[in-house]
Amino acid sequence: EIAASLERLGRRLNAPFSITVHGGDRPLADLAKPIAAGVIHALRRRGIAAPDGSRVVSVDDGVLTLADGRTEPADFVVNASGLAPAPVIAGLGLPLAGDGSLHVDPWLRSTGDPAIFAAGDCIAFDGAPLPRVGVYAVRQAPVILHNMLASLEGTPLMRFEPQKHFLTIMNLGDDTGLALRAGLHWRGRLAWRLKDAIDRRFLASHRPDPTPATVPTDRPELSRSQS
Repeated sequence: EIAASLERLGRRLNAPFSITVHGGDRPLADLAKPIAAGVIHALRRRGIAAPDGSRVVSVDDGVLTLADGRTEPADFVVNASGLAPAPVIAGLGLPLAGDGSLHVDPWLRSTGDPAIFAAGDCIAFDGAPLPRVGVYAVRQAPVILHNMLASLEGTPLMRFEPQKHFLTIMNLGDDTGLALRAGLHWRGRLAWRLKDAIDRRFLASHRPDPTPATVPTDRPELSRSQS
């Protein structure tokens, strides 16, 4: 998605970039193989290099070192290798899932200490993390706020019930998108328009009120003496 958008930006600025995606042996591993192959093909068709099996093992001073020992220069590097729980969680002495996520109960409390609440990409239920997509963190926010206040006030807690299916839409940078939900997918302009509408509405709901602040009428005006 980032590569596709950068390629589009370069064309708009009439300053095309040379873009390479190093996706390892299984790029877009969260997608079914035919769908992932279709996305990679679309990138290559637009001039974005995506060599098979190419994986970066280190980045140092603008030089990429690949798994096969080759090196490549890079003016700008985007690390989109995914999310992982912060290492500090491992030092808390609390129950963890296999990937290092904090194990929580349905009320978003640590199973090792009910006074500790957590949400977002650093937690796991029943030993398994949820897919790391924003919809879960957004919906956990009001639940964790309610439960932290309730624990202080001695009132009932609220359960978090994760939804089984969610909509994901990938911006392919050419006014088309790839939408996925519950094992189904569709690709085209309609998917991109839907993503654009959802993103604009979400951002608008978090922007500050554009109404300019008013100056209090009872504030005395300052005058400048003249000599």
